[in-house]
Amino acid sequence: MPTAELPNSEDASECEARASELYKSGNIGSAIEIYEARVRTHPEDLAASRSLARRLAESRQFPRAEAAISEALALFGADTVLLALLVFVKQEQGLSEQARDIAAHAALHYPASLSFQFDSRLLLPMVYTDKADLLAHRQRFETGLAELEAMLPSLQQDATQIHTLARSNFLLAYQGENDLSLQRRYASILGSMIDAADPALRARQQPEQPAQIDSPRSTASGKIRVGFVGKWFYACTAGNYFERWITHLDASRFERFVYYTGQTDDAVTARIGAAADHFVRLQGDAHSNAQRIRADALDILIYPEVGMSTGSYLLANCRLARTQCAAWGHPVTTGSSMIDVYFSCKAMEPADYQTHYSERVVLFDGIGVDFALPELAAIGSRADFGLPAAARLYFCPQSLFKIHPDMDAAFVDILERDHTAVLVFFQADSRAITMAFADRLTGALAIRDVRAKGQVKFLPRLSQHAFRQALRLADVILDPFHWSGGGTSLDAFAGDVPVVTLPGRFMRGRQTAAMLRMMNADALIAANVEAYVNTAIDIAGNPSLNHDLRTLISANKQALFDRHDLTDNFSRALLQLVNDRG
Repeated sequence: MPTAELPNSEDASECEARASELYKSGNIGSAIEIYEARVRTHPEDLAASRSLARRLAESRQFPRAEAAISEALALFGADTVLLALLVFVKQEQGLSEQARDIAAHAALHYPASLSFQFDSRLLLPMVYTDKADLLAHRQRFETGLAELEAMLPSLQQDATQIHTLARSNFLLAYQGENDLSLQRRYASILGSMIDAADPALRARQQPEQPAQIDSPRSTASGKIRVGFVGKWFYACTAGNYFERWITHLDASRFERFVYYTGQTDDAVTARIGAAADHFVRLQGDAHSNAQRIRADALDILIYPEVGMSTGSYLLANCRLARTQCAAWGHPVTTGSSMIDVYFSCKAMEPADYQTHYSERVVLFDGIGVDFALPELAAIGSRADFGLPAAARLYFCPQSLFKIHPDMDAAFVDILERDHTAVLVFFQADSRAITMAFADRLTGALAIRDVRAKGQVKFLPRLSQHAFRQALRLADVILDPFHWSGGGTSLDAFAGDVPVVTLPGRFMRGRQTAAMLRMMNADALIAANVEAYVNTAIDIAGNPSLNHDLRTLISANKQALFDRHDLTDNFSRALLQLVNDRG
C-alpha cells in the first residue's frame, strides 16, 4: 500500500453509499461512473478500485475491467481481490491459459485462498483446439477435483470464503460427456465448505420455524409459497423460456416470490416484477442471499438455470426451502444433494435419462414452457449483413464455446462437397475466443487439404431483432452436435427456417430434434454424421425441398409457441410435489 494519506472516510462512505444505491436499483452504469470518478480523484482508495473492477466485470465490460485492475495492481501491488477478478476477466475473454497461470501463481503465494485453489485446478477453455485437447482438459479437471477433495480439511479452516467464491462450473457441460459423477463431486466440495462455514444453511427447515427477518408472510391464505431465484429474468434465452412459469402461475393458488440476482432490467423484468407477489433484488454474498430466501419459509424453491451464474451453484447447495427444484436453463444435473427435483421435457430426454441426474426427474409435455412466439423480423437483404448474394448459406448461430470439436468434420465435409457453401458463424464477445475457433476450423480444413477461401464468415454480435433478421437469410441452420439449440432454434422456427440436427446422448443435445418432431418435420433429424451432412446439403441446394420445409414449419410451428396448457402442467407438478411431501 502506498504511503499516501488514506481518503477521507466520510467521502469514501458517501461515494460507496451512492454507488451501491444505484447498483441495487439496477443502474449499474451510473454506479460505475461514480466509482470511476472516485478512482480519478482518489487513486489511493483501494476499495473504490476493487468496486470499479467488480462492477465492470459484472457488466461484461472485460477490457475496461482488465485495464482498471492492471492500474490498481500497479499502484497497490498484489491484492487478492483484484487478482481474483483478473483471473475471472481473463477467463471470460477466452484467455484461459493466462487466467490459470495467474491463479496458479497466486495459489502458491496465498495457499489459504479458496478462489485461487479452485481456479488453478478447474478452469476450462472456452474453445478447445481439438477432441484430444478436450479430453486432456477433462482429465485435468478430474485430477483437480481429487486434489481439492484432499485439501478440504485445510480449506475448511477458513470456510467462510465459500460465501464469496465467484466461479461456476459452467463450461464442463459443453464437453459432450456424462457429467453426473463430476458434478456430484464438485457439489460435494461446495457443500462441505458451506457445512463448515454455516451448517444451518444446509439443515432442513421445520414448517413451524418462524422467519428470521422481517418478511411478508401469508400462511393464513393457504397458498403455496413458490420462489424463483436467478440472474436471467430479462429478455434472454432463460428469461424468455421461464417468464410465464411466473407470470401465468395461478395467483389464487400460489404466492410467488422472485429473487433477482441480476442487474439488467427490461420489459421481461417488468412483467415478472408486476406479476410476482414479492420481487426481491438480491445483491449480497451467497450467505446473506441464502438467509434472505430461507427467511421466507418457502414450500418450493425453483432454480431455472443453476450454473449460469457464479452465485447459483452456492445457493443450490443450501437448503433454503422444503422442496428445491432445478430446470434446464442450463441443461445438466446440478449434482447437488440439496436439489430434490429436476424439471425436464419428456420429448427431449433419452430412455435412460434418470442415469444422467442426481435429482429425481419430473417430465413435462411439449417444450415444457409457454414460450411466446417471437416477433417475426422482416427479411433483410444479404448485403445488409455482408453476405454473398449467390452463395448457399449454412448458418451455425450458436455461441462458439457450444460448438464441439466433433462438429469440425461436418463443416469440412460441407465445404468440400458444396463449392458454393458459406459457413456463417457469430463472433464471440472476445476476439480471442473467435480467433481460437477460427484457428481450429482452419486446422481441420488444412488436415483434409480443403481450401475454403471466402467460405467462412463471422457476423458481429447483433441485437435480438437483427439476429432474427439474419437467421431468415440462411438456406439451412446447422444445429451443433452435443449441444442443441433452444432459444436459437425457436427463433429459427419462428421465421420458418429449416434446422438440421443430430440428436445427442443427453437432453442438452436433443432439444431441436424434439421441436422438429412436434412439427412433423422429422426429415430434418439425422441418424448419423453422414446423414446430417447429406440433409444439410440437400436442403441448401434444392429450392423446392427448402420451400416445402419452410411451408411445413410455418403450418406447424404453433405446436411450439404460446402453449398456455404447459403452464397448467407446471402448476399441477408443483401441487403434486406438495402433496407428495405431505
